[in-house]
Amino acid sequence: MKIFVATQNKGKIEEIKLILSKMFSDQIEILLPELKQNIPENGKNYYENALLKALWWKERISGIPILCEDSGLEIFVLGGYPGKDSAVVPRPDSTDYERCMHILDMMENKTRRTARYVSCALIFFKDVWFYDFGYTYGEITYTLRGTGGFGYDPIFFSPELNKTFGESSIDEKTEVSHRKRAIEKLKNVIQKIWQGSL
Repeated sequence: MKIFVATQNKGKIEEIKLILSKMFSDQIEILLPELKQNIPENGKNYYENALLKALWWKERISGIPILCEDSGLEIFVLGGYPGKDSAVVPRPDSTDYERCMHILDMMENKTRRTARYVSCALIFFKDVWFYDFGYTYGEITYTLRGTGGFGYDPIFFSPELNKTFGESSIDEKTEVSHRKRAIEKLKNVIQKIWQGSL
C-alpha cells in the first residue's frame, strides 16, 4: 500500500512516518517529495492550505492517495495568533528559535497562557478528498525548554506529558499530537481507498 506524504518539513515527515507506521504496521510504503518545491499556501485557513497543497501535487502525482497536512499554534489571549501563519512569523525566513522568541516577547506580560496546536489532515485521491482536524491543548511557557521537536515545541507545555514538546521524545509527542489526532480520523478512508471501496 502506497501513500504520498506531501510535506517538505523534515520534522513533520518524521512524525507522519511514525504515525502511519503505527496505524498500518508494515503494510504501508511512504513516498516523499524528492526536491524542495515552492508550493502556494495562501489559503484563508488550515483546510484551504491543505487543499492547495493537494491540488498542486495532484498535477504531479497520480495513482496513489496524497496525504496533506496544515497546522499551526493558536494562543487564545492573542486572538488565535499566529494560527495558520505560524510558519511565516515574524518573517518567512525566521528560524524556529526566532519564532519562539517572537512569541515569548509577545507573551511577556500575559498571565493567561493557554494555547493549542491545530492540525488539518487531508487525503486526496482521484479528484475526491476528505479532511479532519486534530487538537492538542497546552500552555505557553515563560522560557524555552528542551531542544527536541521543531517549530514552537520548546515553548508548548503539554499537561498530558507534563513537559514541553521540546522536552519530549518523538514517540511521546506523537502519542498526544494534534497531527496524530487528525490523521487517525482519516484511517478508515485510507483503508477504503486501498480496498477499492471508495
